[in-house]
Amino acid sequence: MRTRKQKIVLSAKIISAVFVLVFIVMIVFRDALLQKAISVITNKLDREYDSSFSIKKAEFKGLTAVEIEDIILVPHQKDTLFRIQNIKTSVSFWPLLMGTIRLESLKIDNGFVQLVKADYGRNFDAFLRKKDTVDTGEKPNYAKLAYRLLNRGLNLVPTDMHLQNLTLRMNDMGKKATMRLNTLVLQDKQMESSIVVQTNTFTQRWKIKGFADPRNKQTDLRFFNIDTGKIKVPYFDERYGIKSSFDSIRLNVSNIDMDGDELHIDGFTSVSNFTINHPKIASKDVVIQKARFDYNFLFGENFVAIDSSSTVQLNQIKCHPYVSYNNENGQDLHAQGGYSKNERAELY
Repeated sequence: MRTRKQKIVLSAKIISAVFVLVFIVMIVFRDALLQKAISVITNKLDREYDSSFSIKKAEFKGLTAVEIEDIILVPHQKDTLFRIQNIKTSVSFWPLLMGTIRLESLKIDNGFVQLVKADYGRNFDAFLRKKDTVDTGEKPNYAKLAYRLLNRGLNLVPTDMHLQNLTLRMNDMGKKATMRLNTLVLQDKQMESSIVVQTNTFTQRWKIKGFADPRNKQTDLRFFNIDTGKIKVPYFDERYGIKSSFDSIRLNVSNIDMDGDELHIDGFTSVSNFTINHPKIASKDVVIQKARFDYNFLFGENFVAIDSSSTVQLNQIKCHPYVSYNNENGQDLHAQGGYSKNERAELY
């Protein structure tokens, strides 16, 4: 009769053997599984989104790397939604064994996303339809939901990324804007990109540069104009007659942490020399030389809040907002703001 220790050893051997067998099967049949997955996606897009999806070539390279060529998505009888010539990516091995997809590297060359509004409608309408859902009566846990979505999203941001010649095209009944990403490189936690923006009224060159660490959930990026002058906001001038511009934007995320049952997201964002002009707003330019938001977002089981330790600054005016949404007993939205004595005096 086997002892308890022998049973544990035997169970460990069986689990290890099953694990190795599954791993071998996945390696041997991985290309077949990849083609099956592509077939499922193709059929789903055709059936549920009335779109044709095709991939010219997709195959594994090495143990965890995949190379895909010529990906095309075309809504039926509408303009092409996107096309990408080449994608090379690899995933982290050990997280994959635990069922987590975490990109390790990503290289994308030559492609475009095209959003078109024409007489037939919009070429992306099918992807905006609401799906029928069954109301189970269960309320979402905001903290766990947000943390799960953030983790999934950041796992898809690789630590080694090279993007080249990717374009976003927008055509709203002749009102056109094009944003071409010439290059974007993320390496050793440093990111730098070069972007060319062209509309019917102007052309500019933009840059995004700074620190980005998706694994530790931190970033500090600055967005500014390579050329002299301010960054102009595209599309809104033609569509709504709103002219707006700014010198630079900075985005900082210093902390994303699950503390017990609460999710904390901390950091700041700032805009320098923001200018807006529209006849319904003012007869001349409205200029905010310094705008900054030091934010402390808080997610709990039943609530989402901007904590009162947050600070909003517009030029010399500062306030400490508190906004909370709570669905524990129905839906309750609460907001308030506070000023110190000195800050309150600056308002007048």
